[in-house]
Amino acid sequence: MKKWFYIVLFVGWLLGLAGCSIPPDETIIFVGPESYITPLDEMIPDAWQSSFFSNFDSLPQGYYPPNIEGEYRISKKQFCTSNLGYDLSDSLDMYLRVVNQDNRLASVQFFEGGTVWTDTAFITGNDPWFSLYFKEKRALVSYGTTHTHRRFVLFTGRKSEEGIHDLYFGTVILGADNGDDPYVGAFIPGWYFIYKDQDGLSENSDWFSHEEDEDE
Repeated sequence: MKKWFYIVLFVGWLLGLAGCSIPPDETIIFVGPESYITPLDEMIPDAWQSSFFSNFDSLPQGYYPPNIEGEYRISKKQFCTSNLGYDLSDSLDMYLRVVNQDNRLASVQFFEGGTVWTDTAFITGNDPWFSLYFKEKRALVSYGTTHTHRRFVLFTGRKSEEGIHDLYFGTVILGADNGDDPYVGAFIPGWYFIYKDQDGLSENSDWFSHEEDEDE
């Protein structure tokens, strides 16, 4: 009698396991850093999206971006277009460093116009193609007054051992917080500027390391 009792219990346990198994067509949702990604199309107002994003051939937005940790030299920075019809910045080389990448989150340091900016960025795409984007506040002190404006920044390209191929870089002015820029004048929300690396390759660099050595 006990033998049959244990057999029934064993069969019941097997049936219970089958009942708790995940059907093959179910979607598994992982909870973690992915929950904090802000989609690309939520970073700027709807009214500006079509005009700005249409300047990029593609904007990879997958769940499996490449690891793009490293430093890259954007040389020369070439102006492509803007909704003003002209550029407001210089044509000097730029440097981008990506560190602490955790799947689709990373920290970036961006040298542009003689100043280094540090921000938290989102990364999307499917290896080797990626989109890197973030918002930042830029400040310029002139005659004791701090002039600030906010902007959205977007990079896109293809990661390789040599660096980043086909890198494009765009910015959108989101607003001015404290008056006009003393050199540029008013920054109007919605202004955008698109650039690329002139030779098609933003090569690996160590500019930031040399700057840190000099500071010491």
